Amino acid sequence: MMAFNQKVFRPYDIRGVVDREIDGSFAFAFGFALGQFIKNKKKSGKINMLIGHDARLRSPALSDILINGLSESSKDISVIDMQLCTTPMHFYILNKENFDGGVMVTASHNPKEYVGFKVYGESGEPITLKSGLLQILGLMNKAPQFDLKHHIDDGDVWKKKDYLKEYTDFLFKGVFKLLNPCSIVIDAGNGTAGIVVEQLARRLGLGLIPLFFKPDGNFPNRSPNPLDPMSLEPLRDRIKKTGADFGVAFDGDGDRVVFVDENSKIIEAEQIFAILAKEALRERPGAPIVVPVNISKIVRETVSHSNGKLIVSPVGRTFLIEAMRRQEAAFGGEISGHYYFQEFFGGDAGIFALIKVLKIFSRSQKSFSKLFDGLDKFYKSPEMNITVGDLAGIIWDLKRNYSEAHLVEEIDGLTVEYSDWWFNIRPSNTEPVVRLIVEANTKELLEEKTTELKSFIEKKKGTTQAKP
Repeated sequence: MMAFNQKVFRPYDIRGVVDREIDGSFAFAFGFALGQFIKNKKKSGKINMLIGHDARLRSPALSDILINGLSESSKDISVIDMQLCTTPMHFYILNKENFDGGVMVTASHNPKEYVGFKVYGESGEPITLKSGLLQILGLMNKAPQFDLKHHIDDGDVWKKKDYLKEYTDFLFKGVFKLLNPCSIVIDAGNGTAGIVVEQLARRLGLGLIPLFFKPDGNFPNRSPNPLDPMSLEPLRDRIKKTGADFGVAFDGDGDRVVFVDENSKIIEAEQIFAILAKEALRERPGAPIVVPVNISKIVRETVSHSNGKLIVSPVGRTFLIEAMRRQEAAFGGEISGHYYFQEFFGGDAGIFALIKVLKIFSRSQKSFSKLFDGLDKFYKSPEMNITVGDLAGIIWDLKRNYSEAHLVEEIDGLTVEYSDWWFNIRPSNTEPVVRLIVEANTKELLEEKTTELKSFIEKKKGTTQAKP
């Protein structure tokens, strides 16, 4: 019996170093176990699964092997293979076509040596550690021995299908005419976003200045993580040289996007969130807007002033999708550059966010930077990683120490809010640390309260560092 590495099973998905932690044997056993898991849930009838993969070097092969495992698990399973696609494209088709489940083979923004699986069940519900990944791990030991020579190629079981036209037709349904012709530098980062963005430029008549559009799993030009400031240097440099109106950078699988203005200044995700929330409420007045506990006060103020219904969620993609669906929310977002839309079955979509921002920009007749006037009035710390021995004890002590605050919530960790500053401390979903974030009305108050909180926590034998 082969022992599989439990470490790669994260709260929301599976990620690990290729070959060392996730190899062909793992992919085959996982596909077999997922098939058994879905079959046990459905009880009877045919099972239709949707598989797609990103541009990483081993993703196509691991996708094929996973499909073989699925096919081996039950004669009732048929598979549609989307092949190379973005994560939002896979999620959209999975939901629109009512598949029984699916897997996107991707490690998202992780370095090139990583691979991973984002896993879904019926109605496109993410399968998480709590909702099924641990059960699937248990079933993997029942998989037959993986044999590279054993390859299913039955047209009735495994079909390849290109959904790019169907997906782009949806993206550009009701295509608008740009009132303000513009040029945009778009950095696909050698990920999968470029295959869709080309359609965007053609249909909208954009003055597209492309960067790194060719999918290449070596990511030779920059990290697949656009939140790394060094990753944005080629984009910022190209904006300066071309005089473009603005620029965007996508991560490796196209679900995360970062915006840069005409002055090569990086726009904070929360400022993008604020204008998109306002747009969503213009289109659907009074609608719920989902925000995570670590979002800036500027977003909460914008939603409130636009007469939206604020829904506070724990941090993380799965929680945001669940809240979007449960509340039938119009829009949601995170500080990591993920933006969630009702039109996307509650899922996140980087290119759709770009289209929405383009509409706002075109209608405004302003320079891009002017869209965010007044949205930088608060001062916020980066998220700080803190290693602690007793999180529950520290949260208890913090609650007592700041008991006079006008808001104390425990939706995800602890949020404490005063009229002129607030903080949130929560356990990380992906690392053995907690995250601390602080925001205040002035720079001086931010520095004072950050020092105060770090000192308080460190007295409990914690150590702090800024999140990389």
